[in-house]
Amino acid sequence: MSKNENLEILAELSRRVEAATDEALRESGIVLGPNGKVEIPDDINPGIRETVRRLQEAGYETCDSGDGETHDHTCDRQEGYVVILLKDDDDIVEHVNKVGALLSSWGVDLSNPHHNGVLLQGNYGYADRLKMVDIHGIHDRILK
Repeated sequence: MSKNENLEILAELSRRVEAATDEALRESGIVLGPNGKVEIPDDINPGIRETVRRLQEAGYETCDSGDGETHDHTCDRQEGYVVILLKDDDDIVEHVNKVGALLSSWGVDLSNPHHNGVLLQGNYGYADRLKMVDIHGIHDRILK
């Protein structure tokens, strides 16, 4: 195979991966703006707005949230939550630890999720290759 043929194959593979990634994002409900960044809708539940604002100010791209009370969407959980979308080259463990330090600095106790209800974890989807940090059981009223 010539160098040009190899470049054409690589370009086609790149287009296919990008199309599959776009489809996975659409199916998951994540909306990317024209600049490629996650867009946050204006209708964020009132009991989670401050948490989302602080995470965004810290440089994180939140892609899903709910306060566990409003239930505007059928996919809303019973407890408050925020999901952070990581970049492909981000280390999940590193970001879980960084988000944990942020939450702790805001007065959130993460020491016993079965007792106080706040569970922080990292997730990786094999099929869609998405990396996320999931904060479950969070609500603005527990922030200091």
